[in-house]
Amino acid sequence: MKYIWKQKAVCMLAVLIVLGLMLTACGGSKAAGGAEAEKSAAGTYVGNFDMTELLNQETEASGIQFSSAVTTDFILKLNEDETFVFDIDADSLVSSVTEAVQNEIDSIIAGLMGEEVTAESTEEIAKAAGYDSYDAFKEEILNQITESLDEDALSELTDSCHIEGTYTLKDKNLSLSAEDSENFSVKVGTLQDDGSILLDLDANDQNIQITFAKQS
Repeated sequence: MKYIWKQKAVCMLAVLIVLGLMLTACGGSKAAGGAEAEKSAAGTYVGNFDMTELLNQETEASGIQFSSAVTTDFILKLNEDETFVFDIDADSLVSSVTEAVQNEIDSIIAGLMGEEVTAESTEEIAKAAGYDSYDAFKEEILNQITESLDEDALSELTDSCHIEGTYTLKDKNLSLSAEDSENFSVKVGTLQDDGSILLDLDANDQNIQITFAKQS
């Protein structure tokens, strides 16, 4: 039993990592380009995205659902030479996932074990998993997930989400063209009156929008 739940915990973590990859590598974008920029939008922009709904869709079959928000930051850098770099802030994702797992640990265990966690059932659940106490069981799950978010996993995530290309700006319409267009999820962007950029992206067969605020 102990071996089985560990395998499920690792699979759950893999879902989180794969979801992060989906957000920036869903393919199908064909951004237009070629027009000369009418004014400079150069700078570094940061956009925060709440991926809780997408995450819950991925984990629904396992019986695990998050009520705590799981978010991550994306970084868009527009250079003066009309090239751009698009990245995921892996540290923000790890921090948010860790906090959500800590907040949702009882419901995660319920999903993994297929049994509701109550004051009366904790001892039985711990014994079924091969632990002397429920607290020891919780600590082990948290440790397993934390250890799985190692340097190699984060490196793979950031490498997969790193996109470079060129951009043009005309009539506040921002067009981005990636060097590897098949793995580029950004469709179109809009430069808003407050200086932020609204980007349309594809994620998990869904269209999402993220507002990127310019950093001072």
